[in-house]
Amino acid sequence: MLSEDMAEAAEQEYPILDKIYEDQRITRISGKRVEFDTVKFVRCRMEECDFSGASFCNVIFDKCDFSNCSFLDTYWKNVNVSDSKGDGSQFCNSTFKWVKLLDSQFHYGNFSTAFWEFGEIRG
Repeated sequence: MLSEDMAEAAEQEYPILDKIYEDQRITRISGKRVEFDTVKFVRCRMEECDFSGASFCNVIFDKCDFSNCSFLDTYWKNVNVSDSKGDGSQFCNSTFKWVKLLDSQFHYGNFSTAFWEFGEIRG
């Protein structure tokens, strides 16, 4: 389960690798400084979670809702976000490389001082 994997990864300081999470729902869980590598999230809902300092490499978010989450100082590389929602989420000081945001909503999302390289935003 996602919440248990995140807690263990944070405690043991090792990445979450090669996982698929479907229809998971977590609320107010800390994923601070957790590394997600080759992870796929499908129809997941993350509410008011703190992912500050986390990294997302080779990750897919499909039909997910991560509204009102904190992604401050995060690193995103080769990530696809499609048909998802991140309303009110904070992405300040984050780095986005080869990231695609497709058919997704980020109403009131804060991307101030974020760095973008080779990204695509569509829909």
